[in-house]
Amino acid sequence: MRRLAGDLGSALRTSRASTSALIVLVTVLALLASLYRGVPISDVELHDGGVWVTNKDLRLLGHLNYPSRTLDGGVAVMADDFDVHQSGNKVALRDESADMASLVDGGAFTLGATGRFSSDVDVSYGADTVVVTELPTGKVWA
Repeated sequence: MRRLAGDLGSALRTSRASTSALIVLVTVLALLASLYRGVPISDVELHDGGVWVTNKDLRLLGHLNYPSRTLDGGVAVMADDFDVHQSGNKVALRDESADMASLVDGGAFTLGATGRFSSDVDVSYGADTVVVTELPTGKVWA
């Protein structure tokens, strides 16, 4: 009987030590997990894998197919001062010198509908929305 009680006490001590070690391990892991900042990532949505790029010296707007690293199309631009705005597959070309903006047809590589704006407005483009802000008054149209 005494041997049985000794074995039971030894088993309880081993069980307590194992439980304590497990609690310490879980606490340390939880502390490390809460302090770890993670790995920074870039979440870039290229949709078709391409981006529109400009060459102002040659007055060209080109579509760069990034996965194959090739220019697969382009549009000749008549403006001296221009920029491109892209949101997903929607692309607009802004002619800063003539205060105009044109939609770009990415499938046909042509300029589409064009709108003229006065020099005192700012045009922003995102998703399916064009936003025009009249700078002197602060009025906004979308």
